[in-house]
Amino acid sequence: MNSLLKAHEPEKQHGEQHDEDEAHYSVETLTDKKTLEDFCNAAREQGYVAIDIETTALNVIAAKLTGVALCLRGCAGFRAAYLPLAHCDAQGKLLDGQVAFDDALAILKPLLDDRATLKA
Repeated sequence: MNSLLKAHEPEKQHGEQHDEDEAHYSVETLTDKKTLEDFCNAAREQGYVAIDIETTALNVIAAKLTGVALCLRGCAGFRAAYLPLAHCDAQGKLLDGQVAFDDALAILKPLLDDRATLKA
């Protein structure tokens, strides 16, 4: 996601410097269906979204999806979000504040299938 953020930073004019503080970022955790739907709709309206996944392992055969990171570029800066899907406590019990896995996939599917929305 950092590469997409860097690619959309304002360009510097020759000799001009920007402070790191000039970039505006908001980060949120998507913990309910409505917020996830709103974020997906914003991505489709924008026409592009950065997506990264978090898994339990690097081995694609053994890995299980635990979360999805998303990022948009808005007029006020970058809007990043994390969708926890299968975060568990030490006993393996799902933590509260997560959209049900099947519900999340049903909401994400139209965005992921939309050929008009660029995914990076």
